[in-house]
This record gives sequence, structure tokens and C-alpha cells, in this order.
Amino acid sequence: MKVSVLGFMLGLVSLAASTSCGSESSDLMGCGEGTVEVGSVCTLLGPSGSGDPDEPSDTGIATDPGEAAHVPNPVGSVTVSLSGVVVGYFDGAPLGLGTCLQVISRGSLYILGDVDIRAQTEVAEDGSWLIESVNLSQEHGPLLLVIDCEGSSPEVFPSGRFMDAAPLRRALSGEAIGDIELRVLRAVDVEAINRGLAGLSSPAFVSGLYGRVVDAAGEPLEGASVACVDGVCPTVYPVDDEHSDHVYRTATGAISEQTHGSGRYLVPEGTINTYVITHDDYQVETISTGAGRGMALFQDFQL
Repeated sequence: MKVSVLGFMLGLVSLAASTSCGSESSDLMGCGEGTVEVGSVCTLLGPSGSGDPDEPSDTGIATDPGEAAHVPNPVGSVTVSLSGVVVGYFDGAPLGLGTCLQVISRGSLYILGDVDIRAQTEVAEDGSWLIESVNLSQEHGPLLLVIDCEGSSPEVFPSGRFMDAAPLRRALSGEAIGDIELRVLRAVDVEAINRGLAGLSSPAFVSGLYGRVVDAAGEPLEGASVACVDGVCPTVYPVDDEHSDHVYRTATGAISEQTHGSGRYLVPEGTINTYVITHDDYQVETISTGAGRGMALFQDFQL
């Protein structure tokens, strides 16, 4: 069976720790030469992109998300409302105050593409969020990125996942897609992860891929491995099923080389690469994916 590809993330060069929820304009401050900061992301300038925050967009998308419903849908796109909840990855507790959500067009994440933030909002105290009338591709689900709002005390490690495109392909303009759960790492979670990684050959978690290897029914697979083809991205596997203790060594002190009962894997740094997923009972599969620096990209591999 083929792997369910959640998408590439090619071209995110740097990710700031915070951003404003009230503006979708570019900001040239804080990015290196040849890059532009859009919201919280520094990305390489496209061949025709000037990075000028005052340059009008040719996407046809209204600046005010509330106006998007009045803009004709480009071919292959749909205008929908999205809603869900933001919770901590490990405890499932709602994570709201001071937290913002960005909806980023997947196509704009390719190398040399200008990052296109389609909508953004502040998450409510109970962790709930709502994005109204956002125009999205029906072929490629967007990246949903959770970050600290500008001026908030650091709590969230920027965490994102790609939305499944299947609901978008079925949706008609004006429809609402709800119950989207976004699990995120807190800053304290990353500190605990790095304590668990101390002494291993893996680098510190400054970004990376995080998720599970599952079967066709979505059940976690034990005995799977995740590696990249050039061998520069060592993968670790939590030996405790809940990963609450951030332990990556077995009782004998050996580093675990396969998934355990939870099916979880962690690739610190998780740079753009071709990843190979293997299991004795399944066909070997490969996926091109990767996270931007300073960000956790949550991705499940389905065999």
C-alpha cells in the first residue's frame, strides 16, 4: 500500500519565534540577504518576487478574510471556513491565550516561492479557533501553523501540520470544515525532549519531523523505521508508548532503532530530504518532506 503523503515543505528558510495576528503583510526586518519575512517566515525570494510589502498581490484573494466570499474562486480552489482546537501534543490540554494560527498555502512553500499566508487568527482561551471564508486549493491542503502571538510570553514551539486535501476536494464554496485538532509542542516540551536526547548522536531539537508510523486503519505500527537516503538525519524512537518521559534508550542502555507500541518517531532537525519508511510486513516507501528551521512539522506515515 502506498504512503499517504501529507506534503512537502521546501523553501522555509527561517522561522521567527513570534508574529502578529493582525497583519498579513511582509516585513523585511530580521531576514537575511535574498530572503523576505512574511508573517513569521523568512523565505527565498521567487524569480519574479520583489518582496515589496506594498506590491499588490495577483492572487485575487481579498486582504480582509471576511471579504473572501465575494471573490470568485480561481479554478481548482474553494472558499471555506475552518474551525477546530489547539491542544498540547502530550497532554491534550487546550492551548489558547497568546497563541495564533496561520493558514499558509502549501504551494507557496516550495523553494523560491513567496510564502502566502491566506488567513490568520488568535486562538481562544479554550483552545478553539475559527477561520472564516478562506480560499484554498482543492488539490493541496494548506499548512496550519501554530505560533506565539506577537508580544506574548514564549510558550509554543512553532508547530504545524498539513491539512488533508480530501475535505477540500469534496467541499463547495461557503461550506464549513470543523473539528480540526492541531497538536503542538510547548517550549517546555522541547526542553524535555532535548534532555532526553542528551548523550545521543542525534542533534538538539531545533526543528524536525515528529509523528507516528501507522497502518491503513490508522493504528500505530511497532517495528518500523524512518531514515533519510543520505544518512544525515538520525532518527530516534521513544521507548515509552506515551512519550511522556522522553526516553530513547532501552532498559539495557541501547538506542532504540525501531518504533515501539506507540509507533512514534522523531527526526531532530528533520531537514528537507527523501525519507525511507520500512517495516518487515510492508512495502518500503519513500517520501520527500522536511521542516523549516525552528519548527516542528507533525507528519504521520501511513503504510
